[in-house]
Amino acid sequence: MIIRGRSFKRKWRKILRERPWFVRRLLVVGLALELILSVLLIVLVLEVTKEKTEPESTVDRNDVSSSESLSDPESSEPTEDSTEVPTESVPETDEPGTTVAPTVAPTVAPTVAPTVAPTVAPTVPPTVPPTVPPTVAPSHAPDYPVNQNTYIHVPDTATRLFVGDSRFYGMELYTTHDTAHDGWLTGVGEGYYWLVDTGIPAIKDLLNRGVPIKKVYLNLGVNDCAYTYREGQRFLAGDYALRYNELAAAYPNVQFYFVSVGPGSGEYYGAVEIPKMNVEVESFNYYLRTNCPTLRYIDSGEELTLNGFHSADGIHYDRATYQRMYQYILDRSY
Repeated sequence: MIIRGRSFKRKWRKILRERPWFVRRLLVVGLALELILSVLLIVLVLEVTKEKTEPESTVDRNDVSSSESLSDPESSEPTEDSTEVPTESVPETDEPGTTVAPTVAPTVAPTVAPTVAPTVAPTVPPTVPPTVPPTVAPSHAPDYPVNQNTYIHVPDTATRLFVGDSRFYGMELYTTHDTAHDGWLTGVGEGYYWLVDTGIPAIKDLLNRGVPIKKVYLNLGVNDCAYTYREGQRFLAGDYALRYNELAAAYPNVQFYFVSVGPGSGEYYGAVEIPKMNVEVESFNYYLRTNCPTLRYIDSGEELTLNGFHSADGIHYDRATYQRMYQYILDRSY
């Protein structure tokens, strides 16, 4: 056996030396076989991979329906939202003891459209007008002009009548007074010409209609003192005195009072210089006090000057000051 093996090797060595073309062919054949085997191996790997990733083309509908019914025992029919999960095939393997896990396709959650909240229009709170006391009198159409600045709140049982500008209007709004016996006739921002056109005609109308008014308190002039020169103010003070005296003479059974114009505070009220206005106020009060003998004089301005007062804007008083003025007027009404 050893001799035969050695002779076999010598024989092939001789053939390889004498026939080189045979060696080349043998190498070519070997390379071709190696290439063919590589291609077959690649095709085999691709087939196996395809079988792992591709779902089964045929699925038993009855099996799917039965699985769905088992997952939802309360529903006998499949719903539109149910999702079928494809069953993956498990490739067989020749190697014993090797377990290949099945490839499960990922479950895609259904796309839910976002819920758009309805647009709600913003709620605009209603505009609440300021509370204004109701107009009680006159109950008939007056024969004198009544502008938008005039407020007539006089009950039929009124025994006292307060006639003035915005200060008396503030006193009506912010004080605790006798609503059954107090009447209010005010012209906000008004002065002498309002007294002539509206104030005096309204007073006469109330008295002539039988309203049992026994006392009339007159408090006008702060607007005249604020917006006129000293000479003009003195002229208007004389006109005030004339009108007041005529009114008191026409109704001798009614007691008329001149309530002095109160001072202001601070430096300015708009374009009005408060210190200069206070000088005019003192002159105005002095003139009416000395030239209206038929009227009784109530010096509320002096009471405010001596005991102090508070004004937010320099002209109009606060609630406590109005209440103090109201009580002071009643206490001096003898």
